[in-house]
Amino acid sequence: MSNLFDLGNFATGISDVLNGDVDIFSFVLSYILIVFWLVIIFWFVDCLSRCFIFRKANKNVWAAFIPIYSKYVECEVCGVNTMWVWINLILSVVFGGIPLLGIVSLVADIYVKAIIAIRMSKSFGKDSLFGFFTFIFRPICYFILGCGSSQYIGPQQMDDPVLQMFGIETNLNSTSDNYEVNNNVGYNNEVKYCSSCGNPVNSSENYCAYCGNKI
Repeated sequence: MSNLFDLGNFATGISDVLNGDVDIFSFVLSYILIVFWLVIIFWFVDCLSRCFIFRKANKNVWAAFIPIYSKYVECEVCGVNTMWVWINLILSVVFGGIPLLGIVSLVADIYVKAIIAIRMSKSFGKDSLFGFFTFIFRPICYFILGCGSSQYIGPQQMDDPVLQMFGIETNLNSTSDNYEVNNNVGYNNEVKYCSSCGNPVNSSENYCAYCGNKI
């Protein structure tokens, strides 16, 4: 059974099929199984990498393993309009199996993955170059972002020329719990100084914590 996963035997297997020594059905089935397990392994690694991204963004980790919904949460984390999830789904259902028109679905999918990769990188304080590598090697870069020292700073603003052509809002409001908390803290903790004792006080407070003077 282990020989099935030895890709070096592929040429030998072809030769055996041509010579009639091996049944072609068994040969094809064997390599279909190889492809199947490779797809399963890649899918699991990709989902696992999203888990660490979602965890840092205070999202449900289990969402990474739910088809479609995981892409929806991914868009929320990096600030891409979630409408793209439904656009991609509709295009893949309507045009996916039609020759030539299927290219439309493929191009849309590549475009969305590209803008997600760039925004996700910026959401963790990285530059566009890292976003490019995220687009090419997404699971690896997601592991770096999710398991490394990078801090999640919230959804990032970026123009989406395709949606702008149709007059659709291209940037989402803050959808990350972490981002909202950080923003609220930054707003409420604006530094001011007590007119009586000169110590720093929080602008949301009514009285100085040091001298008790009303602010």
